Amino acid sequence: MRNNEQLNPTVARSVWQDFLLFLKDPHAAGATIYRWGTLGLFAVLLLLNYLCGLLKWWITQEPIVKVSDLGILNPGMILAFILLTPLLEELAFRGFLLFHKKKYVVIVALLMLFFIFSFENLSWFRYPLMLLVALWLGLMLANRKARDWTLGLISRHKRVLIYASSIAFACAHLTNYDGFEVVSLLPIAQKVIAGLFFSYVMMRSNSIVPGLLLHAANNSVLVLIIYLWSLSL
Repeated sequence: MRNNEQLNPTVARSVWQDFLLFLKDPHAAGATIYRWGTLGLFAVLLLLNYLCGLLKWWITQEPIVKVSDLGILNPGMILAFILLTPLLEELAFRGFLLFHKKKYVVIVALLMLFFIFSFENLSWFRYPLMLLVALWLGLMLANRKARDWTLGLISRHKRVLIYASSIAFACAHLTNYDGFEVVSLLPIAQKVIAGLFFSYVMMRSNSIVPGLLLHAANNSVLVLIIYLWSLSL
């Protein structure tokens, strides 16, 4: 081992060790994610995802791939599922980690406005919510103190926010199931871990791109599985 690696624990630390350190303390100095170990960790999480799916199938005997899933096998849906869905999920659930960059404040605020407006079940309540989001966006862009206060709040509670957003990310995937069953918590639990991993990648890279690419790769594998299953029909 070279001397500079001995003096710098963030270089010598493996991705696995760095990920565990991140879970304990997101503020701790981290190692780069641009190495093979990150792909190895991603592969393990990907395998865990499908093992949870297989275990759910073994318990319930429900098909892993349903006929209704075949609707995704058209160019527009594939493009949306592989690129658009990961982009929206990364921004919605982890965009706050990049709020020190003003463009992400604007993008996340606009995304929130769109979703609130689209959620018709909120009825009249969505308009006050949209007003609050618009006011928050204006303060973040025009008032340095408001922006610093928000960033300080995120920094002080970053670990809680990362775990909370990862749980919310997992719960959002409950809509993939026809009805809630306790056994559905198996794949959902894996989604919590995936949310933590994508948060780790975003923070260590200080960019949305690496996590977006890995998220897109994850969705691409699912599309491939559905396609291979369709060939057997």
